[in-house]
Amino acid sequence: MKTIIRFKITLICLVTAISLNSQVLIDKSGTSINEQVASSASLELRSVSQGFLPPRVTKAEMQAIESPAEGLLVYCRDCDLVGIYIFDGTNYVNLTDPDTFVEGGGGNNGGDSTEVVDVTSATGEIWMDRNLGATQVAIASNDHLAYGNLYQWGRGNDGHQLITRTSSTEGVAQNGTTTTIFTSPDTGGNSNFVLLDTSTPGVDGNWTNFTPINGVEENNLWNGTVKGVNDPCPDGYRVPSSVELQNEIDAVSGADRLEALFQSSLKLTAAGTRIPLNTADVSDSGESGGYWSSTVNSTQSNVLTISPIIAAISSNYRALGVSVRCIKND
Repeated sequence: MKTIIRFKITLICLVTAISLNSQVLIDKSGTSINEQVASSASLELRSVSQGFLPPRVTKAEMQAIESPAEGLLVYCRDCDLVGIYIFDGTNYVNLTDPDTFVEGGGGNNGGDSTEVVDVTSATGEIWMDRNLGATQVAIASNDHLAYGNLYQWGRGNDGHQLITRTSSTEGVAQNGTTTTIFTSPDTGGNSNFVLLDTSTPGVDGNWTNFTPINGVEENNLWNGTVKGVNDPCPDGYRVPSSVELQNEIDAVSGADRLEALFQSSLKLTAAGTRIPLNTADVSDSGESGGYWSSTVNSTQSNVLTISPIIAAISSNYRALGVSVRCIKND
């Protein structure tokens, strides 16, 4: 009973000291230092045999922290670059390498948080080292953990892109489908994957058909060398142009085009394609894949298609669901 009473008294004294004086010293140094707490510090720790240990969390646990405060520190145990990260108000930034960060907190961006690590390609351009939504850098062209998400051209991280992968050949969408064409440049948080409605004239294979609003047109949703209004890439990155993708193709040689592009520094994968018809299943995973460019072609947009026998850019319906690899802004 006496021990409990002493603990309560100590706790009351500590709380009173903190409330009356914003400066707190915890001294475990075992020395006779009589210095006051540094005037600029509200809390000071002293020790000659121990260190300060921040919370040690996984990447998923870090991103699940609700409404993280700017300046929040955590130690990420399983990020590609293990270490201490600080929340800058938008992303968790690695303290030893500020160019490495993990998107957001609390699962922002429609549940799409991709660790950002730079890689320099054969052309000298700087890219993200993995597809948007991928949990790791590819270890093979059919590495399902490196496939990431499948986007309809011009849509942001609203959830329509999310795919659950259980193997190199299977992919299950996390969202429903709709035949209703959106009439706004954004989807208003609607995560449905839009199917082609071939009975509606003038849609042209797009998921949206809207009158320009405040100068925003469909062609500017993802926009060339300028980050478009719906660009899903992290800050400092954007969807590449078809010229930038073509340059990467030209810099890689090899008869097996898919393997050659995987062996390149970009580690491209065959994530498959989500066809905007019927149930919008994911097809051809592990065999072929596509990468959107920001370049438009009439009512369609340019996409890089890769397989063992081809690596070429052509135009396709904007309702098609394919991968996105982000390039760093100039």
